[in-house]
Amino acid sequence: TFYYFMIIENFFPTNIGFVFNPNHSKIEDRLVKHCYGLKKKIPSGGDNWIARTYNTSRGKYDIYKDSKFKDLNAWIDEQVDKYISQLSLRCTRQGAHGWLNVYKKHDFQEYHNHVGYIISCVYFLKSDSKASSLFFKSPVQETSNIGSDLLVKHQPNGVVAYQPDAGKLIIFRSYLEHCVGQHLGTKDRITLAYNYN
Repeated sequence: TFYYFMIIENFFPTNIGFVFNPNHSKIEDRLVKHCYGLKKKIPSGGDNWIARTYNTSRGKYDIYKDSKFKDLNAWIDEQVDKYISQLSLRCTRQGAHGWLNVYKKHDFQEYHNHVGYIISCVYFLKSDSKASSLFFKSPVQETSNIGSDLLVKHQPNGVVAYQPDAGKLIIFRSYLEHCVGQHLGTKDRITLAYNYN
């Protein structure tokens, strides 16, 4: 078929999902207390990071295998299945692992991705209005910064920020570069992170 007017197609979308846990208020205090208990017992991971944020990564402690997180992990599994279904991805959720991050004032996390996995998640367990956002960098890197008047969600490049509201789960493809801005709040920011095969 020949078209005598211009057709503009949108390819290579980046899909980031978010959902709020309706039971967050019932679990927050208990899991925050448990995270602080783990922090006292488990040495910090992330030895190769520039940022020195406390991090019980997969090499140190797996919260996915911790019975205290069982109900939350099951809810997150359900949300990952919904993400896969809504995007019609040709995969099924298999193994997973998780870790916790405690950000104190001035902590941050440099840009990184979770290569080797398909889907990753971040759950905001403890946060307030002064907590640092979670930033995602577009996988498309333009050589110029011309911008566009189209809606932000159609921008081909740039950065998107998600406010760390307590009880919010962010789900994204593991190849996406993401970082945490410098935490300027006086209260700790606690997140739980997961990788899925």
